[in-house]
Amino acid sequence: MRIGLSVDDRGLSHADLVAEVRNAADAGLASFWLGQHTAGDALTSLAVAGSAVPGIRLGTAVVPTYPRHPLALGAQALTAQAVTGNRLDLGIGTSHRMIIEEQFGYSFDKPARHLREYLAALRPVLRGETVDFDGETLKAAGRIDVPGAEAPAVLVAALGPAMLRVAGELADGTITVWAGPSTLDNYVLPQLHRSADEPRVVAMVSVCVTADAEDASRRFGEQFGGAGNLPSYRAMLEREGAAGPEQVAVIGDETSVARRLRQFAEAGATELVGIPYGTGEEQRRTKDLLAHLNQGWGGGGGGRPPPPPPRAPPPTTVHIAGTLSRKPCTSRIRPSSSRTATSKPTTTASPSAGPSSQVKRAMLWWASKVPPGRKTKSGNWPWTAAIVASIAALPRTSASGSV
Repeated sequence: MRIGLSVDDRGLSHADLVAEVRNAADAGLASFWLGQHTAGDALTSLAVAGSAVPGIRLGTAVVPTYPRHPLALGAQALTAQAVTGNRLDLGIGTSHRMIIEEQFGYSFDKPARHLREYLAALRPVLRGETVDFDGETLKAAGRIDVPGAEAPAVLVAALGPAMLRVAGELADGTITVWAGPSTLDNYVLPQLHRSADEPRVVAMVSVCVTADAEDASRRFGEQFGGAGNLPSYRAMLEREGAAGPEQVAVIGDETSVARRLRQFAEAGATELVGIPYGTGEEQRRTKDLLAHLNQGWGGGGGGRPPPPPPRAPPPTTVHIAGTLSRKPCTSRIRPSSSRTATSKPTTTASPSAGPSSQVKRAMLWWASKVPPGRKTKSGNWPWTAAIVASIAALPRTSASGSV
């Protein structure tokens, strides 16, 4: 799992920001991320800093969509790509009602619909294609051409089910915040896998390496407890069973922090972005640990992000129900295309050949038993076909029995 760094750039000069990016690159961190707060423009800052510091990926987490038309954001993102040698991951999000309506004066009605239409217009722009989109919430017509720029990956800050569905369908993955390992495993990943096979899941996590975890947790709650008042954040905290943001922050000594961060990888996060918190000394220890873990966990430095690891296949345990008994018979089968039937001609399935009607029935039954978010599409033949062929080759329990 790749581990990156995000800092609060409010109050930082341009020279300070470049120094932060350079320090992260020199330490061996995989990426450096900026949010769009009340400081400078995140994309512009990353373009300038990235042009001065090679060898580390750059990302926004996140740029609000409502204030920027897809053509405008596309031009800005492609410019940053060209300047930085195509090292950008573009994180976007709808932000919050109080910000969009009270600060910008836009309607926040049906944000999922807005996001769907925004991505439908933005993705062609980023590919250098001509877009001609006329939706309910926006209109976009035109083309952006930036020599040397490749389309950046687009990641969506998606917290609700509708947003996660859009992220899975139209983006490359999601960026999470205030989401703990349990929420990733039991909510975010299952929602994403309904519409995406291998989405990127970038987990933003507040981290503090400290000698006094209790005091640091208290300080964190006092400073960031208000985040729990925002409806979307409150929903994520409740899913994790957390009373406040301090309970999903990772706070402790090096050993306990490393153990808790590993839980995010085990829950399905493909990348982790640490947000250091605490005193100067605590933040120094935090950055050192994040860099050490990135190297130790195989994250490496910058460059192109690797594809997310495939999800582990479900156990090859199937239940074969016959008409002679109401109790299912459980058989553990070693996937093998060479298993032959004793009472029926052998049915063969291969990656190149489509399934027979018998295999199709077996596949549909078998797929219905896989937990949500882990279903296998019929195109994933190499191991699925072996399991299904083994099922099809088993002797039937009676003339009318079915698999």
